[in-house]
Amino acid sequence: MENNKSYYECKRCFFKCYQKNSMKKHLEKLKKCDRKLDSYKYNDSELYNISLIRIKNNNKNVSCNMCNKKFVNIYTLKRHQLSCHENKCVNTDFHENNKEDINIEFYP
Repeated sequence: MENNKSYYECKRCFFKCYQKNSMKKHLEKLKKCDRKLDSYKYNDSELYNISLIRIKNNNKNVSCNMCNKKFVNIYTLKRHQLSCHENKCVNTDFHENNKEDINIEFYP
C-alpha cells in the first residue's frame, strides 16, 4: 500500500484496500476470513463497523529545499516556492527565469 493514501483495514484479518465497496465485499463473504488474535476483543457486528472506517494517512513527504517546510504534495510545494521564494536564489538549481526547474526532496 502506498504510504500517503487513505485506506480501509479489516480488523478481523488486517486486509487492506482503498475502496469502501471492496471492504464491504470482503466483510460480507460467505467464508469469513481467519481471525487474528487482536480481533477477539470485538464481536462480529463491531468488527464490521470498525472495518468500514477510513484510515487516513497525513504523511507530509515533500519539503522545500530552501526553507525546509514540508508539504503534502508537489503542487503545493511548487506554489509555495513560486510565491515565497520567487526572487530568492538560495539554491543554484532554482532559476528565476526557469520556474519549472524546482528541486523536490522526497522522504520515505
